[in-house]
Amino acid sequence: MNLLEVNDIHVYIQSFYILQGVSFEIPKGETTILMGRNGAGKTTTIRAILGLNPPKSGSILFNGQEISQKPAYKIVQKGIGYVPDTRRIFRTLTVEKNLLLAMRKGNKSKEERFKEIFELFPDLKRFLRQKAGELSGGQQQMLAVARALMNENQLLLVDEPTEGLSPILAKEVLKTLVRIKKLTTILLVEQNFKAATTIGDNYYIMENGRIVHGGKMENLIGNDEIITRYLGVKV
Repeated sequence: MNLLEVNDIHVYIQSFYILQGVSFEIPKGETTILMGRNGAGKTTTIRAILGLNPPKSGSILFNGQEISQKPAYKIVQKGIGYVPDTRRIFRTLTVEKNLLLAMRKGNKSKEERFKEIFELFPDLKRFLRQKAGELSGGQQQMLAVARALMNENQLLLVDEPTEGLSPILAKEVLKTLVRIKKLTTILLVEQNFKAATTIGDNYYIMENGRIVHGGKMENLIGNDEIITRYLGVKV
């Protein structure tokens, strides 16, 4: 069963034709990786799903319902969490306030949600009263992910979570995402091929605003021709 279906979307930003007929499916309960070189259209795809760069044509179905022309706040309310590539935490606010600001009304209390967050991110409990801007890069990235998990989201959109992190911190973030994938469906933009193969069940490769390849991650591993041609990774 597909949780999300993107069908032939076309997105323009000012006079630039960014997404040129993008289509793909996100199976419920699985992690799908969106890969490609810089400028391929990956982040714009995420933003199109969220309604931040709505498509000029095409459709986006979430749980079978059309969302492509809805405002971003209504799309998020349907159960889609977002972790942007720039983190966008409130640096002058404490970790606790960052988490509380992200929380919507739901079935779980603040205490229940904090308990779940601290099981995934024990470091955040120690830094709860500390300003977010004082955290390390890896801790800030974990805070950005934790904010998206403060709500009972069915789909988590994560954009370049390891970008700019040291190999050690990137590894910690990936370990956390592996645990999170047991809780929700994930669409992850990731340029690190090794990281992508560690966490992904499925993959799509973008080039020049189009999907050029896709399938099960296990079938991509070892496909030297596709990896070299579209991702520029030496194998």
